[in-house]
Amino acid sequence: MENKNSKFGLIFTIVCNLAMVLCFVIGLITMLNVKLPDKIEKNQFIKYMEEKGCSLIDIQKEEQYYGIDNYLITDKETCSYLISYTTFNDKNWC
Repeated sequence: MENKNSKFGLIFTIVCNLAMVLCFVIGLITMLNVKLPDKIEKNQFIKYMEEKGCSLIDIQKEEQYYGIDNYLITDKETCSYLISYTTFNDKNWC
């Protein structure tokens, strides 16, 4: 009786491990196939937001943040929603 249970446990463990490996491989392939969006240039963003009637605030003029080159946000007085534009300086990351 114990022999039957141990064989079932072994088979169950193998099947579960194979299922987890298969899920990992599918997830990895999916992540590698994801296409990231193109970078929007700062001038394009400013022009687009001005066309929508939104003013922008340059946060970098008020306070410098480490590792950030550009940090723009919409002004809450002229825009009914918040959008930000941030570009990071990757060469400062270790």
